[in-house]
Amino acid sequence: MEAGAPGGRAGVSAVAETQRGGGGGGANSGRGAAIGATVPAVILRRISSVHNCCELLALARGVEGAAFAPIAAARLRYAVNSFETLVGLRDAATLRACLGPDVHDSLAAALAEQRSCLASIKAGLGRVRERQAPPAEAAAPRQETSVAGRPVCYPLAALAPGLTWPPDVDGGCREQWLGADDWAAAFGPIAGACGGGGGGGGSGGGLSYQEFVALPAWRRNKLKQAAGLF
Repeated sequence: MEAGAPGGRAGVSAVAETQRGGGGGGANSGRGAAIGATVPAVILRRISSVHNCCELLALARGVEGAAFAPIAAARLRYAVNSFETLVGLRDAATLRACLGPDVHDSLAAALAEQRSCLASIKAGLGRVRERQAPPAEAAAPRQETSVAGRPVCYPLAALAPGLTWPPDVDGGCREQWLGADDWAAAFGPIAGACGGGGGGGGSGGGLSYQEFVALPAWRRNKLKQAAGLF
């Protein structure tokens, strides 16, 4: 990675400084907090190299803090999409020599998973069966905040494919209207199998909505398809 590339060593150094910034107290503590709030947005705009991307992805994954989750997700998308372009331009041996075996194999595996997911989603389009509507009481909204902060939530039965969904529900974002218990029931059992992050935050230690939102779009769609919400 070239030192002069936009968002290169300077960007990495800034993230590393942010990681160290909480130790000082007083002015140093305030400066670390300010950097922590601004560096992620700057980095997301300025990365233009696959090598920069891979280095920042590794660093962001090692930093505690929700602000760095979007960096890791965006860098992974950038790296995999860039690698897909390179695969069409260079042979595997050349790419492996340039990127190194570990980086090459990791990107190749991520690309294969992405392509498999997209093919599966494409194959399922237009094949939704008509379903019998659930009883009104089973589909009624609940007066509690949804996982995405909506003022009400709907049970899974009201959001299944093949139904006429409530008028305020966008069919492409039905997961946003789930309550905490229905979210855990829909996404908890499938998160690990579909590659959605592990970690706590969700009910029962499963995938939380915040972790779900930070995933690449193709992985979110894969999870929604498995949960019957795509």
